[in-house]
Amino acid sequence: MFNANSKRRADWMEISADYKCNNQCVGCFGVSDGGGSMTTRDILVALKQGRALGAENFWFGGGEPTLRSDMFKVITLAAKTGYKRIKLQTNGLMLAYPKFLKKAVASGLNEVNFSIKGASPKLHDSLTNTPRCHELMVEAIKESKKLGLTLEGDILLYTTNVHELPEMIQTYHALGVERFNLWHFSSVDAGAENLNHLVPTMTELMDSIKKAMDLGLSYRPDFITSFHTPACVIPKDYRTCLFHAPDLNLIVANPGFEGNHYFWLEESPIEGGHYLESCTDCTHRTRCGGIRKEYMEVHGTKEFIPLSLPTGPSGGNSPSRYP
Repeated sequence: MFNANSKRRADWMEISADYKCNNQCVGCFGVSDGGGSMTTRDILVALKQGRALGAENFWFGGGEPTLRSDMFKVITLAAKTGYKRIKLQTNGLMLAYPKFLKKAVASGLNEVNFSIKGASPKLHDSLTNTPRCHELMVEAIKESKKLGLTLEGDILLYTTNVHELPEMIQTYHALGVERFNLWHFSSVDAGAENLNHLVPTMTELMDSIKKAMDLGLSYRPDFITSFHTPACVIPKDYRTCLFHAPDLNLIVANPGFEGNHYFWLEESPIEGGHYLESCTDCTHRTRCGGIRKEYMEVHGTKEFIPLSLPTGPSGGNSPSRYP
């Protein structure tokens, strides 16, 4: 659990100040006004808390942070408080407007993570439920690149777009996006609506991830990072995409249900946290975030086979879903 007096040092402070958004993405309940909202003063307190624990990197998310009337002030406060990397996680709609983007950069913004749903306008806009969303995001990417910002892509994968992952990677890398984070759709985000059919299997995910990594578009080992993916479903030669949440040393601050709420990233249920009895003997157990409970409820557990020590003259990890 998060402890403000802990000796653990932080690298990142992520603030999700509210959950309002100008998209209506499939499976997301962030379009409502619910969930509370942090004031500018709340955000300043969180920024100072992060710095006190050593964080030098600030991640401003949501919801959609560009909708906040205090967005420029928050970015300025982050810079004045001593944060060096100041990242905005956004759908990109507002950044398509040059005056808005330039003001954000003048305030101290130096990194942007764009929320991507598809390579084509048709698929992207259908999943965001927002006409011209793709057009505006592409314009924002181009303008942000011109201003020298560091750009990343956050790709949310559904059964409806997972097949398009290699094309998404190729398309947005050509526009200047330097690396990609893959988020797996969780039906928990849908609230009361049953959208289990949109949760892709680990096999589907890895088939597309392998094709994307095989494009060879970058020499960076972290060019593609796949969140919520246990090592046992990743082929040995593709494990540079593996993510271990504690390594990020990221604290999250959000409105919570009763006042501001802080927690380490790995404490979030969205990261997984559930293990099989057989996971105990897996050679990767100490660096595995586990499986999402709702994933197991949708697709079962047969894809997850513990990794064992190399055996025999040829070595290798066996057994595994992917040798």
